[in-house]
Amino acid sequence: MQSTRQSGVMAKPVRAYLMGVIDRAANAYDGIEARVVRSLFGRMLPSTVRTRMDLIILFRRLVKVSALIGVVLVPAAGVLVSPKLLTISGMLLELAGLARIFIDEEWEDITALYANEADFPYGPPSHITREMFKDDNPDAMGELADDVETMARHLYWRRGLALVLIGFALQLIGTALS
Repeated sequence: MQSTRQSGVMAKPVRAYLMGVIDRAANAYDGIEARVVRSLFGRMLPSTVRTRMDLIILFRRLVKVSALIGVVLVPAAGVLVSPKLLTISGMLLELAGLARIFIDEEWEDITALYANEADFPYGPPSHITREMFKDDNPDAMGELADDVETMARHLYWRRGLALVLIGFALQLIGTALS
C-alpha cells in the first residue's frame, strides 16, 4: 500500500513539471505566432493590398490564373504522358479552390457587417454589392432555367469545394500513375 502512495506522490511532481513544460511551450508558440502574424499582416500584406475589396480582387485573380493553368495542364499531361503534370494540375486546382473558399468566407464576414437593417436599411453599399455580383452570377449555370440539376447548382455555389475535390482526385491519379 505504501508503494502506490509513493508512486502517486512521485507522479504529482512529474505531472506538475510536464504541465509547466507544456505551458511554456504554448506561451512560446503564442509569442512566435504573434510576431509572424504582426509581420505578415502588419507589414507585408498592407503593402500589397489596402482594403478587403482589394484582397478579394487579388484572390479572385489567383483563382482564375490557377484554375486556367490547372485545366491547361490536364491535356498537356495526356499528350506528354507526364503524371507529374497531372499532380501539379491538381495542386493548382486545390489552390484555386482554397482561394475561392477564402473569398466566400470574406463575403460572409462582409455581409455580416451590413446585416443590421437599422444602420443599413438598403443593405451593403453599392460598390460592395457590385463586387458580390461579380462572384455570384445566377445565370452562369443556367440557374434561371428549371432543368438544372440540384447537384450542379450546389457545386456551382460551392465551387471552392468542387475545385479542391477535383484537385485532390487529379493528385491521386497523378501519384498512382507515377
